[in-house]
Amino acid sequence: MSKLKKFMQEYGKLALVTHLTLSLISFSSIYFLVYKGFDLDFILNKFNFNKHKNKENKENKSINKYGHLTLSFVIYKAISPIRYSLTFITVPIIAKLLKRK
Repeated sequence: MSKLKKFMQEYGKLALVTHLTLSLISFSSIYFLVYKGFDLDFILNKFNFNKHKNKENKENKSINKYGHLTLSFVIYKAISPIRYSLTFITVPIIAKLLKRK
């Protein structure tokens, strides 16, 4: 049996809620950083986005909005292994804490 199936059988809803919460927090945080103009050049360079960067900043606000959303989603997906690892680490700890109460 795969580790994921075993994990889901053991922790079920707790694993799902924990992962969704971590996902919501991470995407919201990433979007906020991108929207506020946090310097993400190290990530942009890794995915070769900077070579297509428009030097003029007179873009339509809706395009900027969708650009922020798209960039946030790409970064969100790029850090998926970290999010999954956090889920696998935190869920057993949360389960133990909930059983104590």
